[in-house]
Amino acid sequence: ALDLTDLLQFTDPAFAANSAPGESWTYAIDWNDGSQPSQGTVTNVVNGGDQVPTRGRFGDSHAWGNNLPGAASYAVKLSVTDSDGGMDTRDLLVTVQNVPPTFTAAAQPLTIKEGELLDLARFGTLFQFSDPGFASNENWDYQIALGEDCPPSQIEPVGRSWVVRGSAGQPSLGNLRGTIRYANDGQFTMRVTVRDSDGGSAIQTVPVTVTNVLPSVQLTPSATVLNAGQAFSLAAFINDPGFSAAEGFTYSVEWGDGTAATTGSIPGTVVPGAGSQATLRVSHTFVSLPENKSYNVTVRVQDNAEITVKNLSVTVLAAPLLRAAGTGSNSAGVVLEQSSV
Repeated sequence: ALDLTDLLQFTDPAFAANSAPGESWTYAIDWNDGSQPSQGTVTNVVNGGDQVPTRGRFGDSHAWGNNLPGAASYAVKLSVTDSDGGMDTRDLLVTVQNVPPTFTAAAQPLTIKEGELLDLARFGTLFQFSDPGFASNENWDYQIALGEDCPPSQIEPVGRSWVVRGSAGQPSLGNLRGTIRYANDGQFTMRVTVRDSDGGSAIQTVPVTVTNVLPSVQLTPSATVLNAGQAFSLAAFINDPGFSAAEGFTYSVEWGDGTAATTGSIPGTVVPGAGSQATLRVSHTFVSLPENKSYNVTVRVQDNAEITVKNLSVTVLAAPLLRAAGTGSNSAGVVLEQSSV
């Protein structure tokens, strides 16, 4: 604020003589920024006399809500009027310099999950800023860079901030509104920049730890009860909240019948707003035994860090037995009968 209290001075040849009612003066100050002018009666007066002018002082304080573009000056209009209607005016040029916004709180480390959509409002005062500017034409924008090592698929929001405008002596307070999402786990440095409409800016750097989230796996078998020798097929639908272009999965399927596990890798497909998805399809023919047998199928799916394990029970029915009915050595008299155990 500019404080001109009692700093503006004028003189007038009129004075009060012999205790008779004398001259009085009023003042007005037009700050030229659309606000109400300051005005009142001059009370700081030193009465003059013969050949000695009366001297008066007046003034007021004022805060401008914004600076002018190009370092232009406000032309403040000063006027003093005596009780007889006499007036004198002056112009006072005032240059208001921009003051950049500042963040109201120190940066604090954040820990969030990969793929998690986070509302910036959740962080409270972490991204709150203040600015002494409060004029209606003062605006603020923000930009968030999620980290230099973030995959290029990151969403980096740029938008207007939500602000409660202040007043003289009371700064404007703003909060960032928007959402952020990290595509993959890791250590990052988030860089938040708030910029006012005059180019003044504040920067907040926030250490961010993004934790990995296990992929979810849904198993869909062709059947859970099989005849001996019947082929078995299995589909595994994989979902992962990570959506980095490099997100992929390795897998292992242990059939539980002593045969070698089926292993491999499969790329993920990024689905906007849903993360990464993949579908694994494998098949197998279980070892046949003379009795019914249940096998525990174990499916392991791993993203870049974590393993999800799913189990499935598959029962294989015994193979039918063939036995000969009848006696004698004449093969033409042999009858084959099917028997189940």
